Amino acid sequence: MTIVVGIPGPQGAPGLSLQGTYNPNTTYTQGQAVNYEGACWAALQSVQGVTPGTAPLQWMLVVEAPAMVGSTGTVAGTAGSVPAPAADRQGAFLRGDGAWTPGAVSGLTYNGAGQLTGYTEDGIAYELAYNTDGTLNTITGGGSVGTVSYSSGAPTGISYT
Repeated sequence: MTIVVGIPGPQGAPGLSLQGTYNPNTTYTQGQAVNYEGACWAALQSVQGVTPGTAPLQWMLVVEAPAMVGSTGTVAGTAGSVPAPAADRQGAFLRGDGAWTPGAVSGLTYNGAGQLTGYTEDGIAYELAYNTDGTLNTITGGGSVGTVSYSSGAPTGISYT
């Protein structure tokens, strides 16, 4: 077998130098790349304290983070960058369908007959009916009724009708 070695070609452009997770206290130089919120950003010039994505003359998006896709009743969601909550929503939590939901129960009242009424979530009113032993019996709201089932005193599921 004969190996033929040719004349070396010109030097290529330098590649990116990965620096890990973005740190606002670090000075990055042209060609250095960082991970910020799941995406990869490359410094276009010397930069410190400027968040990637806020200054297009200093940072270039190299690889975008995939967006999270919420689940539905029949389709599983996909992993990805979690959508940002709006301002003043620090108590909210992210539902499986990808929507932010208020973290606090609002307008809850007891009607004296074993029911809590007025619970709202995303504008849907719910009623929670309890058994005499204090266990949750039904959840009514959003056009459906859910019956809570128990085994040995522990809730095992909710079936909707």
